[in-house]
Amino acid sequence: DGEVVTIPVVPSFRSVLAGDNFVDLTWQAVHGMDYEIAYGESEDRAKALGTKLVHEADFTLRGFYRLEDLTPQTSYSLWIRAINTDINATGAAIGVQSDWSGAYRVKTEPWLPPATPTGFGVQAGDAGITPDSITYEWVDLPDMGYRLEFADNAGFAGKKSFTPNGGTQTVSGLISNRRYYARLFAVSPKSSLSSEPTSTV
Repeated sequence: DGEVVTIPVVPSFRSVLAGDNFVDLTWQAVHGMDYEIAYGESEDRAKALGTKLVHEADFTLRGFYRLEDLTPQTSYSLWIRAINTDINATGAAIGVQSDWSGAYRVKTEPWLPPATPTGFGVQAGDAGITPDSITYEWVDLPDMGYRLEFADNAGFAGKKSFTPNGGTQTVSGLISNRRYYARLFAVSPKSSLSSEPTSTV
């Protein structure tokens, strides 16, 4: 008689939450199992765009897995299977895989504007305001662009626009003792969408 091979149970997604270019996934994880996710625009798994290996420890730590770098407003098929990593926990040999789940269809959302920047204001210290310049600062997020609008009137008529690199911007050539106005927008490098402006400073 041949040896009986214990096959892991086919997992299934418990929840799928779609964003603009990502999908957050949860499933009933089993101790001693890693998981592999396949994804693609076709309902045919043979045409999947790629696969992602999710280690048990990583999934347990976060409680979900984020599938990233997807295209907004696009329908995807998702599949999942279990891969045994601990014979003592599951009774299956190391590396034995379950069958793939059926396809789960989900559609990503349209691009969403980024959040309004935080921490926007005049830089603290003597360098923040000089007789002919003002330096602004804010919380600089990775992979985010910014646009600073500057004017000598609250309606921003005739405004100047700056695209800073980093979390500060100095505006020079100003007239001493004149009131100036500034506001900041976050700009997504991926979608070019802008956030709502900060409060005027």
